[in-house]
Amino acid sequence: MRFKKGLAIVTAFALALSTLTGCSTKVDKTKFSSTVAATYGEENIYLDEMLFYARLEQTSIDYYYSLYTAFGMFKGTLEEFYKQKGFFEDDLTTWEVVKQGVLRIVYQTHVLNDYANEHGVTLTDTDKENIANEVKEFTEGEHAYIVEGTEITAEAIERFITQNALANRAHIQLCEGYDPEVDREAFRVAGVYYLQIAKDSDDQTDELARIDAVYNAFRDAYDKADKDITKVNMDQIATDFTDAEDAEHRIKVVSYKDTTTPVGGEDTQLAKDVAALSEGEFVKTEDTNYYYALYLSARENEASTQAKIDQEIEKRKEAKFKENYKTLLETAKELKLKGSVFDTNIKVANLNYPTQAAEEPTTEEVTEEGTTTEQATEEGTTTEEATTAEAVTTDADTTPATEDTTEDVPSEEVTEEVTEEVTEEPTVEALTDEVPTDAE
Repeated sequence: MRFKKGLAIVTAFALALSTLTGCSTKVDKTKFSSTVAATYGEENIYLDEMLFYARLEQTSIDYYYSLYTAFGMFKGTLEEFYKQKGFFEDDLTTWEVVKQGVLRIVYQTHVLNDYANEHGVTLTDTDKENIANEVKEFTEGEHAYIVEGTEITAEAIERFITQNALANRAHIQLCEGYDPEVDREAFRVAGVYYLQIAKDSDDQTDELARIDAVYNAFRDAYDKADKDITKVNMDQIATDFTDAEDAEHRIKVVSYKDTTTPVGGEDTQLAKDVAALSEGEFVKTEDTNYYYALYLSARENEASTQAKIDQEIEKRKEAKFKENYKTLLETAKELKLKGSVFDTNIKVANLNYPTQAAEEPTTEEVTEEGTTTEQATEEGTTTEEATTAEAVTTDADTTPATEDTTEDVPSEEVTEEVTEEVTEEPTVEALTDEVPTDAE
């Protein structure tokens, strides 16, 4: 199962996880809430907060482990996966990446909370309702397994989720100033039906003759169907040419019905030819790997076009956020680790995932999510309702979702490699080798 958390913060700047030496004192889990793991300025950050975010990060890592193993990309145990370097960052083990993610979340949450407090940013009634619902999910709902056995109290969970919700509100405000004007034509997606012919076919037939044959068959079937594209048996055409014994027609053809193709902003022959069509017209065209016998059913698929526009707007918002956040960091407080308390006490846990909620990975998921990218577009987009719990995604986890009025906001997924050029990074350093608690 993958826990899709709504941590809607983009960490634009990397935190370097220090190699800590000295204190290796073990802390009883009952004292996590009173044991200082780090300081943010004069504010203490306790082990329970670090542990909470570590458990959240681990749910994502465990999901990727299930994908890698399901598709034969990794054959070791989960324990070995966490010890392996290079899955997400070249020089860090998977567990070190988790800890980096924790530091990034904690630091940015506190920086943005400072901003919110200084600029009068407050939570909405909807935020407060969501916080209450999420606390219930973590204490007695489907996400309770994440904090099982940790001694993290409901009050602490509410505080962490509230801090994150306020950080998300600050994030929204720091996105202000982006350019909202979008040329719709530049992002247009057309509605199409097409037959796709692979260029790397192993027969010796001339490629142009191949596409001509498929194209003519497509048009003939359209005419025989009284020019109703929905009545054309495209699958049969594809099968006839793919399975033909005649060497002239022994090719690989695949049919795509009532689908879309990007036109605006695309620099391919396919996009150029489709852009020139009127609805109801055919074209023979190509891109790098395929030929197409294509029919334009709609000059613009409004939903798909809007999705591309929404993605562009989110990219612009995140670019503005990163610009503003970089300025914010110039005067932000430092995050300093207390000895090796965090490093010593926060360990990989065997999370008790609910079996009834298990998700089966798909080929598409491993293609889109099994790679380490900023997840195709600028991540970390927010909605006004997102706080810390589950957010709904589309296939690639990059486009806005419509379900539950949220977007996927996996900006703190530990697969993210932060590659922004930064002149000043937040400082993470060891203070002492002690294990301070409030009782001392």
